[in-house]
Amino acid sequence: MNPSHVMTRRGLCVLLVLFSFSALPAMPAAAATPPYAVRDIPLGMTLSRFRSLPHPDARMRALARIECSNDPTAAGLDALRLTSAMVEADVIKCGYFIPGPEYGKQGLVAAPMEYFGEQVTPLFLFYRLPGTAEHALAQITFALGNSRGDQLIALFYRAFGNAPSLEVSAVPTSFGPDLADITYVWTNGVSTLHLDTLTVVLNQMSVVFTDNRLWGDLSKRLDTIDRMKRAAEREAVLQRQAAGGDKSTADKGKAEKSEKGKADEKEKEAATVSGAEPSTSDRDTAAPEAAEKTRAAAKPSPAAVEPALAGMSPPDTAGSSGAAANSSPTPSFIEPPMTLPPIFGGFTFK
Repeated sequence: MNPSHVMTRRGLCVLLVLFSFSALPAMPAAAATPPYAVRDIPLGMTLSRFRSLPHPDARMRALARIECSNDPTAAGLDALRLTSAMVEADVIKCGYFIPGPEYGKQGLVAAPMEYFGEQVTPLFLFYRLPGTAEHALAQITFALGNSRGDQLIALFYRAFGNAPSLEVSAVPTSFGPDLADITYVWTNGVSTLHLDTLTVVLNQMSVVFTDNRLWGDLSKRLDTIDRMKRAAEREAVLQRQAAGGDKSTADKGKAEKSEKGKADEKEKEAATVSGAEPSTSDRDTAAPEAAEKTRAAAKPSPAAVEPALAGMSPPDTAGSSGAAANSSPTPSFIEPPMTLPPIFGGFTFK
């Protein structure tokens, strides 16, 4: 066989194989994982799209409508109130409401929807990521009665698969032993579901759906707002303390001076009335005068000379008689000998 014919056939086969692969239809790209949803309301939905949705049970709730925290008509709805940090983070909370009697007046009340056979009233939290034009659904929350908790948990398993995370914690009670709170966590990479078997209301379960990206960014922003608020509060406290400290120091100095002046006046009055020792300040100012008076008092006064002896010289002390000796100056007081009791054997101390 001619070798050139063989090479030609091989080249033709290669071309046919390449052509066959190129003729195959392109494989579709892997579909993105959809976020979790409550009924037909998925996480990540824009606020404008949400506002256009009817109530999921519109046949039974024909009058239900959406109200959001930034609507003028939502001023009296406690369920839509936001914390100051949420307001600063530009969060919007929405829910379904329906006209109904409230304390004898016509008002808006929550419009429940059916979920796993239970009537629930979800609240929808919208957040706008930096650099985006519109708010998107970051969180869905609602409560479920736990009277049929086992059945509901089984339904969550059927809807979302096995929970990859499960935590058990103790909830203290005032009426008996602690109760076990079991937290189930499902995640699909783009969203997360938390189910707590107990809440502040012990007969209810808590259900929270979150968009991982939106809620993660919102959590960081709320944490930053909280830190800045606490730092501002600490700075305000320090400024008040500094201002109050300066004023209190000045007032304290004035009070001390006033008290000292009053004390000195009292001591002067006491010294004047009863001859008491003067105060330290008076003693310092009157020290020279007092010393001079003390020296003058220490000098002995000359003995009085009888008129009959005037002009005569005093007798010689060395040759004087006993009578003359007795006339010499003597101390005004001589302490008598101290005689000890007999127990000291007659010793005498002078």
